Amino acid sequence: MTTPVITKMSSSETIAMTAPVVTKGGREEVTMRFILPSKYVKAEDAPRPVDERVVIREEGEKKYRVVRFSGVARENVVSKKVEELRKCLERDGYNVVS
Repeated sequence: MTTPVITKMSSSETIAMTAPVVTKGGREEVTMRFILPSKYVKAEDAPRPVDERVVIREEGEKKYRVVRFSGVARENVVSKKVEELRKCLERDGYNVVS
């Protein structure tokens, strides 16, 4: 899957969608974080979005454990996947804090 990124200084550029997509929030507001491809080593290397709601920033290296699933992320599906992930992490010796 790819998505165009329209930049102020150039024509659009296509960037492949990446995993994981990190979501945070509730019913009123949700933020989504997309991990950019490794060719963008620094934030300033990435295309500049036209939409001022989109922010590109560096956050440093992090490790994620992810669960891949398809379909709509309904609350019951997410709850089940979170529980499966928690059990896997605990089985592998990780202390799950949230």
